[in-house]
Amino acid sequence: MMKRLLRGGARSSAPQHYSGARVVSARAFSHARSLTAAAVAVAMMATVAVSALLPTYSATADDGSLAGSTCTPTSIGLGDDTSITGSDTGVATYVGGDMYVGGKPSNADALNSATGPTGTYAVEAEGLTVVNGSLAMNPKKRAWRLWNTGSAGGTSYVSRGFRWGVVGFGSQFRPADGKVALAVGGNTSTSVMGSKVGAWTAPGWLGKTSSTDVTAHGYTASLAGGTTQVWGQLGVDSVRGLSGKDTTTTQPPVLGVDSNLVVWDQSNNLSNVNGTDYSAYKSKIAKLSEDLDNGTKLPATGTVTTGTAPSASNYTIYNMTTVRTGTQAIPSCSTTIWIRKS
Repeated sequence: MMKRLLRGGARSSAPQHYSGARVVSARAFSHARSLTAAAVAVAMMATVAVSALLPTYSATADDGSLAGSTCTPTSIGLGDDTSITGSDTGVATYVGGDMYVGGKPSNADALNSATGPTGTYAVEAEGLTVVNGSLAMNPKKRAWRLWNTGSAGGTSYVSRGFRWGVVGFGSQFRPADGKVALAVGGNTSTSVMGSKVGAWTAPGWLGKTSSTDVTAHGYTASLAGGTTQVWGQLGVDSVRGLSGKDTTTTQPPVLGVDSNLVVWDQSNNLSNVNGTDYSAYKSKIAKLSEDLDNGTKLPATGTVTTGTAPSASNYTIYNMTTVRTGTQAIPSCSTTIWIRKS
């Protein structure tokens, strides 16, 4: 079973549904045999410059023209061009229960105290994320920093936090501009800061990195429960929209907020997310997983053998801080590529 590496270093072994290079730490209710995740893994292992054939899945994809089909193959390149306009009409990550950007605490009381969930160095999630239950985040890396300027420039910064919708390096396969990138339904009994969404250390965010940023794509968030603020940080919402109209001459700098990008206290909001009803999606995924497991929709077509790689001294390990695509450095992340020299 493949372990999913989260951007920034956290790890999840929960089954997830992908339509690109995705980021999540969740108790996901998704089919375990994700053809897309396999395609991404193979593509990344081969070379970071390859254009992978990634199948895309939507809530209505099982009505495809081929009998038993669930995916429509689409050629998508991996890279860091965040200006690409999205066209994904499906969901990148669906969580049937509660989602943790970090780790689920052993005691649920931690979600209503300074303890919070276990911290993570994950920094972003690509595409649409739909959470049926509650969302708790504890991003530790203090990513997406804005530094101060002026005579004392470069001496202090503020972290934007964990980004939803757009990632620095990935498939860049996302919803169309102006669509929802994060929807939290709050349909479990889990309390997070007395509400349904909460953050520790740093917030979640959507929006611009500067006033001229054209890579934000106008993504929005629809959240169940009342507004919460990052634990111990007065005035910083747990998920917020950023305008890019920042003040950098102060110590520390101040981020400009766009309150129109995040809507709280939503009820029955999963019934229409970008035109799709996800209110009963948990049952749909359970049925799909069952079909894939017993072979009724995806019969076996051959055999697969596995084994242990031979012991050798000529393996080279690369990560995204050292691998380059052409002349452009790939942003740092935790993806690791193993290559054996022949």
